[in-house]
Amino acid sequence: MPTRRELRFDSLDDAQRDVRHLAAVGYDRAGNWSLGQACYHLAVWVRYPIDGFPALPAWQRPLAWAIRNTVAPAYTRRVMATGKVPSGIPAPLGTAPPATVADADGVAQYETQLDRLRDYQGVPHCSPLLGQLNTAELKTLSCVHAAHHLSFLVPKHA
Repeated sequence: MPTRRELRFDSLDDAQRDVRHLAAVGYDRAGNWSLGQACYHLAVWVRYPIDGFPALPAWQRPLAWAIRNTVAPAYTRRVMATGKVPSGIPAPLGTAPPATVADADGVAQYETQLDRLRDYQGVPHCSPLLGQLNTAELKTLSCVHAAHHLSFLVPKHA
């Protein structure tokens, strides 16, 4: 199994360039998801703050409130400061990608959402877990999130 890459994206453009490079040259997996699956998942998380998060089931709302109002602020500050998302956290809110998503489809979905986020001028919807983020924070977290998932995909050629 290949070794996971160390990645840090300073902009949404950096993330998009890496996705395009992986799509062009191919990749080996150092994790479980394909490029299409990773991009599908990333696209969902870029779309939610723009279009709105799905409603949580009633039984999850108290837990989400507790997380948002206790550990989430420190977690968010740490992730933004370090540029790292801890591994092993399950994909919440039904955002785990289907096994059948093709690379081209996932990449297209992600690029569409990146274009939307680049141009976004509104106030992002409040995250049920992270709370209210501004657009700059959303872009930073999107870069960190992309670096996390794309780090498990190793280009076949440099």
